Amino acid sequence: MQKQEQSEQKPTNIFQVFIKDIDLEVEEKDIISSLEKYGKIIAIKLTQSLQHNHKYCFLGFESQDSAQQLLSDSQNVIIYSQKVTVKPYQQDLVNLNSNAYVFINGLPSDVTDKDLIEALNQYKFGEILHTKVKTSHHPGSQGKHYATVVFRNESEAQSAIQYGVLSTKFGKIQCERYNPTSKNEKCQIVIKNIQSSVNKEQLEQQMQQDFGTITSFTIKTQRTFENKQMAFVTFQKPEEAEAALTGMNQKNYYQNDPLDVQWYKKEESEDSNVYIKNIKNTVSENTLKQALQKYGEVISFFLNSPKDNLIQTRYAIVAFKTAEQAKELMKNSKKDKQFASLFKDDYPYVTPHLTKQEKSEYSTTKRVNQNPAPLNQQNQQML
Repeated sequence: MQKQEQSEQKPTNIFQVFIKDIDLEVEEKDIISSLEKYGKIIAIKLTQSLQHNHKYCFLGFESQDSAQQLLSDSQNVIIYSQKVTVKPYQQDLVNLNSNAYVFINGLPSDVTDKDLIEALNQYKFGEILHTKVKTSHHPGSQGKHYATVVFRNESEAQSAIQYGVLSTKFGKIQCERYNPTSKNEKCQIVIKNIQSSVNKEQLEQQMQQDFGTITSFTIKTQRTFENKQMAFVTFQKPEEAEAALTGMNQKNYYQNDPLDVQWYKKEESEDSNVYIKNIKNTVSENTLKQALQKYGEVISFFLNSPKDNLIQTRYAIVAFKTAEQAKELMKNSKKDKQFASLFKDDYPYVTPHLTKQEKSEYSTTKRVNQNPAPLNQQNQQML
């Protein structure tokens, strides 16, 4: 019994790599037999891609050296007669020491990962485990490339940083300390217009396979469109976030409707949405929009249309750019005579916009407060 418990105990240190483009016929035993020459494999998880015609897996080695040997040979790995893509799984491997990262900015647009590796190897700083050259989409970048380079350890990365400016065949480049907080190192995106039928776990799994390691994934109903969802996604590396933005924005990724994907901004908040009702039937969409402009920038707007011969409550759902702008409207809507004139009896009704779930919770609480549960028979007798 004791022996069985020992065999089932999970190892405390597993050094993982990520492998994709695996043939559909391949099984876990095939991967183990092909790659056990690099070292003892103690964990494997093989999964079929939800969108692409291949499998991918996370492979765990007993030692970090074994994982790094496989990564060093990543251009020559073949499983089941097919070349596969091997990448470091940063959370368990390289991020054991984040100081092994080096950031390089301002690369010419035609520079590739291979070009960069060759240029860095001439200086013999140390073993390069991984590079990623990407085009920056941030304003002012003028289409220039940037790169993150992962060395085997901190001392090798530090030697490149201390050297500073390097002369290469494609010009001078500068090695800098990796700084995730710089404007070029954004890692968080916001995804809107997600269909309500999309499963969070499956979408996260697909994005992680296509773009990189996700450290945080939150999905919720869009208050302005109750049949849609929005997600806040944080990647481990900025180039992974940029790849997701480029690969998903205005494209039918994982669904039939195009997604709206943008960089996350602090002002992105559900608290910036308001619900407005009691609007006069004669008020047009443009009139209401113009009246709202004094309170701030409106980024999303919906106004229901009046129907002939029907008694109907007209309402609007409005998303401001910031929560402060929404609060300003709610605070001053009744004092603002020009704004109030657009409403029946000059009485605007402006509140935070609630999701279906929030409405249900609010209604339940309200009913309980207004109609307390009757005392049971035993308590009545005591009174």
